[in-house]
Amino acid sequence: MSKILISGGCGFVGTNLALELSRNFKVYCLDNLVKQESKNNEQLLISNGINIINEDIVNKIELSKIIKELSPDYFIHLGAQVAMASSIEDPINDLDTNLIGTFNILESIRLFSPSTKLINISTNKVYGDLAWDKLVEKDSRYESIVYSKGYSEETPLSFSGPYGCSKGAAEQYVLDYFKTYNLNTLSLRLSTIYGPNQYATYNQGWIGWFLEHVHKQQNKKLIEVSMHGNGKQVRDILYITDFVNLINTIISNFDKLNGEVFNIGGSYKNSMSILELLEFLKNYFNLKTDYMITNKEWRLADQRFYVSNIDKITKLCGWEPSISLEDGLENFSKWIFDNN
Repeated sequence: MSKILISGGCGFVGTNLALELSRNFKVYCLDNLVKQESKNNEQLLISNGINIINEDIVNKIELSKIIKELSPDYFIHLGAQVAMASSIEDPINDLDTNLIGTFNILESIRLFSPSTKLINISTNKVYGDLAWDKLVEKDSRYESIVYSKGYSEETPLSFSGPYGCSKGAAEQYVLDYFKTYNLNTLSLRLSTIYGPNQYATYNQGWIGWFLEHVHKQQNKKLIEVSMHGNGKQVRDILYITDFVNLINTIISNFDKLNGEVFNIGGSYKNSMSILELLEFLKNYFNLKTDYMITNKEWRLADQRFYVSNIDKITKLCGWEPSISLEDGLENFSKWIFDNN
């Protein structure tokens, strides 16, 4: 049976991947278990027979031992510091985890398991704030005039903020190790992803955070909501099941995707703004009250409009999202209700 090692394996995405992939692969979840959500998911994974390795990708010596011993067929690299606010507060930790941690993985694979196929999870933040694009401001959202279908992989890179710099630099190493050392690597620039087993916070997982925030206040006369910016910023959102299906598709088609980078998200049909999410929740909860919105300053390098153009991955292996925005939000809402 082929082996898969997942860094950040006890996180939201890693947990869902591990549970599904364990049907056909021997799965190992590598996680430092620092985040509370990882601790929440640890027992779920153990109860499903998933192997947990408590270690940090920053620890090069121990990481090398793990990769040398396991010699995994696939390495799915999810382990990262992913909050923009945290990267600004502690840029050294951000660099260590995102850049040095990724470099350690690449070197360990190069030296001890060169046949391992690495799937690196990057971010849309490698494109910066996209302030150069011409947008139109509508009642509830921003829209791009030229890139209405979203941004392709040809969009100019513009690392911005410690998070964008650390993830962007790490991705460049991933792609270069394919060119320089002939390793099997590819990278996915991921937009917003959401779904069960995601324990959202104010700084990470905006879909879940607003959903849970409104849910807790649904019986109040006025629902208090605070947000950075004006709430019209748009992201394409991808339900976790669709992402898991993508990884299965990549594993089956890795040779034709090797060395490439892909923009991954829900695409324009699954895009929404914060204001549109609040409107959805108002209808979903059948709220008779209204929102009292407090607008805070914009986040550093925040993108007013970001939608993934997924034509490249679709053309090469046929993948595209199958869960609608409405169905995904309803499924996630039910999971949150059951766990609160």
